[in-house]
Amino acid sequence: NNGNLCLAVTVGDRFLATAAIPDPSFSGYNKAFDQLTCAAVILFLIMVTAAVSFYLYIGRNILKPFRRMKEFAGRIAMGDLDSPLKMERSNLFVFTESFDIMREELRASKARETELRRKEKELVAELSHDLKTPVTGINTICDVLSLKVQDKYVLGKVEGIQKKTQQMELLVTDLLTAALDDLGEMTVKCTDENAAVLYDIIRAADTRSLVRMSTIPECMIYIDIKRMEQIIGNIIGNSYKYADTPIDIECALSGDYLKLSITDYGEGVPADELDLIMNKFYRGRSVKDSDIDGSGLGLYIASVLMAKMNGELICSSKGKGLTVTLMILLS
Repeated sequence: NNGNLCLAVTVGDRFLATAAIPDPSFSGYNKAFDQLTCAAVILFLIMVTAAVSFYLYIGRNILKPFRRMKEFAGRIAMGDLDSPLKMERSNLFVFTESFDIMREELRASKARETELRRKEKELVAELSHDLKTPVTGINTICDVLSLKVQDKYVLGKVEGIQKKTQQMELLVTDLLTAALDDLGEMTVKCTDENAAVLYDIIRAADTRSLVRMSTIPECMIYIDIKRMEQIIGNIIGNSYKYADTPIDIECALSGDYLKLSITDYGEGVPADELDLIMNKFYRGRSVKDSDIDGSGLGLYIASVLMAKMNGELICSSKGKGLTVTLMILLS
């Protein structure tokens, strides 16, 4: 087993022992093999250490900066312009500093854009508010003339002016409300009110006496009266404008809400547009091709105001006619 030369020692036929004579060349081979194995192990350990060190160096100085840049680009894409790009002194890529400078410039540009939009909305709000005064004055003059003038021709003209004035007043109100919403200043102040107040609101909005009203259940509702006037006025005004038919209003209790459904019998709204008509400035395809004036803000503002009063506005259409349902929160 050890590479020794083994000889049997005998006397005649009698076995005495086995003589083991070491082989010098085999011992040298074993020693050299052991030294070579030790050298190979040391070399392997050196190579493993070098590989690990190189991997750690590459990971820290190359891969890690690139991962940070990838995360940084993702934050920029998501609109986060406030988190800077972290850089270490050992960073090999000096150009990454330019990316952080780009972030600063984008943030400054976004701030300037936001400020310009805010000033634009403030200008719209101011102009809309200033326009309400002369429009109200014209409307008042028309009321006076309708009482003083006896000539039917003149009365017809006065009535036409008053209708246009009311349309203008509604448009100005919508523009003002939309501008305030963009500025984050469209607020509601809800109070507990008897549901019977809806009778007065609907009568005031029904200037053409087209509404057929059902009985409102006796209950208390949580609303902002001024905003509810605006909501119902917009919905009935839209029915006047686009349907020009009788309007049925039905009320019923539904869980924690008073369900107020306003239905006209015009052309209705296609199913693929029902989810769009409450978007800001959206006007249906059939309306765009007509001569009917409008801004596409009425239902948008009504839905936003209902949401601010913890309620909901739902539109539905069954081929002909449109039903707008107001889910009014009970007190």
